[in-house]
Amino acid sequence: MRLFVCQVAWNTQQGMADVILTQAVETAERYADGLASEQERQHARQFLEARKEELVAQQDFEGAAGIRDAKRCLDDQMRNWFMNLYHRRRWSPEESDLIRDIFGTPFPPAALDPLWLTETVVALATGIYADRAFDRMPILADALEEAGGDSADILTHCRGDSPHVRGCWVVDLLLGKQ
Repeated sequence: MRLFVCQVAWNTQQGMADVILTQAVETAERYADGLASEQERQHARQFLEARKEELVAQQDFEGAAGIRDAKRCLDDQMRNWFMNLYHRRRWSPEESDLIRDIFGTPFPPAALDPLWLTETVVALATGIYADRAFDRMPILADALEEAGGDSADILTHCRGDSPHVRGCWVVDLLLGKQ
């Protein structure tokens, strides 16, 4: 859920070159992955609050909205915010694709044969995640097939046109993330 909220923040700040926003969302992503401490999360929130005050004083309300979204992905109550949003609104096709990319479908998840986790597959999945290089997903599908992977759900998802983001269920499955 935190990664979904982070992607909403990334989408909000497209075209904005605010270093504090960028660092805060990156901290939230690292926190979601267990790579940032509670103290780092709190510091990022403090920097965002100070930045928000600056932007409001400058009457940059678009920038302040970006701060709001970035703060949500660092928030203690992020789960509550996500669930309220999830139950309250209708999702656009783009948002629905994003939700499916992160959470998968409501059906049982595809089974992963450990033999598919070749050095090439793991290296590709790691690089895709680290570099946000989701344009490499079709290459990952090819590597999975070469390793004997035959899951239609996984291969179709990797080759599909829908957007992929951090938290993509296939990449997380391959990397053992939850």
